[in-house]
Amino acid sequence: MTIPDIIDNSAEGRRLADVLKEIIVPGARVYIASGYFNLAGFNLIRKKLKEVQEVRLLLGRALSPQDVRSAENFLENLREEAETNMGTPESESLIQEFLHWLQNPEVEVKIYNKGFYHGKFYIIEEVPVLGAVAISGSSNFTKAGLTRNTEFNTVLKQESAVRETKRVFERLWNESEDYKEDLKSLYSDFTTAYTPYEIYIKALYAYFRDKFASVSPTDEIPSPIVLTDFQRDGYLAALDTLDRYGGVLLSDSVGLGKTYLALKILDDFAYRLRQKALVICPAQLKGILWEPKLRDAGIRADIVHRERVSRKDFPIEDYEDHDLIVVDESHNFRNSQTNCWKNLSSCVIRGKPKKVILITATPVNNSVFDLYNQIRLITKDRDDFFSPAGISSLWGYFLRADKEKETLYDLLEEIAVRRSRPFIKKNYPDAAIDGEPIRFPERELHIVRYNLEETYQGLYKECSQAIENLTLASYNVESYRKEIRQKQLDLFEEITKVFLAEGWSEKEAKDFLMILGRNEAVIAILKMLFLKRLESSIEAFRI
Repeated sequence: MTIPDIIDNSAEGRRLADVLKEIIVPGARVYIASGYFNLAGFNLIRKKLKEVQEVRLLLGRALSPQDVRSAENFLENLREEAETNMGTPESESLIQEFLHWLQNPEVEVKIYNKGFYHGKFYIIEEVPVLGAVAISGSSNFTKAGLTRNTEFNTVLKQESAVRETKRVFERLWNESEDYKEDLKSLYSDFTTAYTPYEIYIKALYAYFRDKFASVSPTDEIPSPIVLTDFQRDGYLAALDTLDRYGGVLLSDSVGLGKTYLALKILDDFAYRLRQKALVICPAQLKGILWEPKLRDAGIRADIVHRERVSRKDFPIEDYEDHDLIVVDESHNFRNSQTNCWKNLSSCVIRGKPKKVILITATPVNNSVFDLYNQIRLITKDRDDFFSPAGISSLWGYFLRADKEKETLYDLLEEIAVRRSRPFIKKNYPDAAIDGEPIRFPERELHIVRYNLEETYQGLYKECSQAIENLTLASYNVESYRKEIRQKQLDLFEEITKVFLAEGWSEKEAKDFLMILGRNEAVIAILKMLFLKRLESSIEAFRI
């Protein structure tokens, strides 16, 4: 093969890998300087390199004044390349061969860690006929650089040119740091046998890696909202979910500070970014919680109680220009047929795009569709909203979840921040706020046994009978018109006779007739409520 004067990877014989295979002979000396390196490049000429008497490999990176990469930075870049391309049986075999090759004392590796080094050249000594050859140009010691990339390399054959190139290499080599052990350590990691548990932990990390936020953009700015460690982690997870989906469900157990997570997010968006925020909460929480908390933190937000949202004349247009909506006790919006749900949904959909924060410790009260209707507020009622998460139809997903509850975990993992007290106690045993450790009270359960008859000596039965005898005429006025009442009594008497003749008991007949009359059923419910109040206390009954 004739050695070309120019190597540009344009054709066979003009690829750098082909030329190196031709001129690297047994007993040769090889000196390589390259900004980049990968095993795929080594693999192309590994057989030739194993036959030489000396190899010196000088590694470096193309640097810029703004980013002077240290040896540690370079190691991380090599690790990324290895993680991307390793893992197959062939690659593991190649790693083993590379590590065995590095064990040879005639192989030396250094990294240039001084100044802005850009050069790439290959010097081969002991070449038959030519004596020595230097190749200088743009090709890195990578598979792409040796074969695919469009490059420009000059082949130097004159003794003086090769000698000058070798002098430059020696100067750079003497200014560099040993790197052989670092390379061995890096690639040795990929030959280690791991236990199933370690593989499982690695898989978990890979799956959740995007959720491991380090520091939020505003985290180092002083804030009046002080969070403990587990609250801060929840806050960062909520920010990540908000960024991906434009909404988040804060569903930590009672007492873990969901309100403070929402306040910290409001501090970011409403205070620091000056975005318009709307807080919707139960009426009783407006004055005792949200107004004072927002005022103390200096956060400006509109606060509307849920009862107002449920009105038919709720001014939806007043909130079309808001950027963020926080819904406290969002389980109150579990029914999509109510005015409050419809009005809130219109607020979310109409006007500018809005982020939605739902707060509830009990997202499911009656069925999984309670959660479905709340999440629809985040999705703006788009059924394919979670397609990127593998959920092509939200409605279809919940139809399956209604039968297989465990199906919900995948969606909750995507959209919710949800942790329990046992989880916090186990994973954050040293949690503290302002240096004060957080302690969850331990429940001490005591059984108290009592007997109503012994306690009230017949009073309970008398009260129950008194409630049973109530007519509650105001709830069934029509039936007390004289002519109707008598006909009703006569009808009930005749029907009862028929039921008794059929073998029904008097109680069964009475219960059935009660079902027939809606007003009578309402009265029965009221009597039951009276009795339940009495079970609580005398004061509750007086109310």
